[in-house]
Amino acid sequence: MWRLIYDAESDAPYFTRIRYAYIPSIVLAYNSVLHCSAVVQTRERLLQALELANIIAAEENEQLAECFIKTGRMGELVNAFALDSKSLLLLNEARETSGKKVREKKKREWEGETVDVWDVDRKS
Repeated sequence: MWRLIYDAESDAPYFTRIRYAYIPSIVLAYNSVLHCSAVVQTRERLLQALELANIIAAEENEQLAECFIKTGRMGELVNAFALDSKSLLLLNEARETSGKKVREKKKREWEGETVDVWDVDRKS
């Protein structure tokens, strides 16, 4: 039976379960929207996505990080931020080399200035 009176102490477990069920998915979806809009609009959206990492890591948002840890989705969040970082590097590189020759880009890769450090799943 539904109660019409809100009792903070007895309802706390329900709100905790709701928070754990929805907050990680909402944050990850928001990060995905920022990531996709960076490709279409401006790469500044990726900076907003990376600022999200600072927001989650802030002491005053400890419960937010706890949601990801307790639900086992922290790894998914870290991977999303790694993709954001890699995409930002790629977009910056594309912007820098858009008017240059391919030969110059090869030279830069030889000097170690490449985004290959983010390819952790690639087998050499």
